[in-house]
Amino acid sequence: MDYEPLYKMESHGGDGWFGIDIQVAAKNLPDLKEEQSQGIRIASSKAVKLIESAIRGEIKSRDPETATEKENNRKLISQVFDTPIFVEEIPNGYCGDWCCAHLPWFIVTTKVGRFTIGWRKRVVSIDWNETVNTETSDVIFKDENVTKGYKSIHAWSIEDARQYVAMIMLSTVV
Repeated sequence: MDYEPLYKMESHGGDGWFGIDIQVAAKNLPDLKEEQSQGIRIASSKAVKLIESAIRGEIKSRDPETATEKENNRKLISQVFDTPIFVEEIPNGYCGDWCCAHLPWFIVTTKVGRFTIGWRKRVVSIDWNETVNTETSDVIFKDENVTKGYKSIHAWSIEDARQYVAMIMLSTVV
């Protein structure tokens, strides 16, 4: 059979190198470079994303450093709360791709309710929408120059996150 190149990709980065090379052969295969073959190219692109994610995710899950990073993440996040009642691990709330799936987020139950917390790129996302009798971010953090939502805020470090959670815990609505 005479194979035609359909898709080729190579990358080099922090996780090393990775490549995919797909070739196809079929009776009466159209010219894959023609406009009419766009559907084939779109399908191959979607398939490659699934294949890459599965392979890289499996590689990442077998890397001993991944387990260490996951455990360190859990320890850091748990240090944000003085006395959590319960800590539940949930999938990463920012990125579910192979690169971030090993870094879960957490729902932390406290005396004022539930916090959802986890890393979002280089910041710690803190959401306290499921708490009771606590103020909003505009009231508690009016002078903080960070991303804020109604009852959410981004902290630039674990130390900031710890400080923000302490302030939230103290901010009861009268």
